[in-house]
Amino acid sequence: MNLVVAGPSRLNYRSMGDLEIAFEESHLPYMVDVVELNAVIPEFREIEEDGGVDGI
Repeated sequence: MNLVVAGPSRLNYRSMGDLEIAFEESHLPYMVDVVELNAVIPEFREIEEDGGVDGI
């Protein structure tokens, strides 16, 4: 599963790392990829802001 994190500015490395570690250590039955919206290319950002992509 992709989790998009959006905020007024980019997360610092420690916060991003803490978030990734928390998901790695969780008991979720699937892998979670953390994507920071402020760090992606503009084309992906537009897709996500328009509602994302369903079914992938």
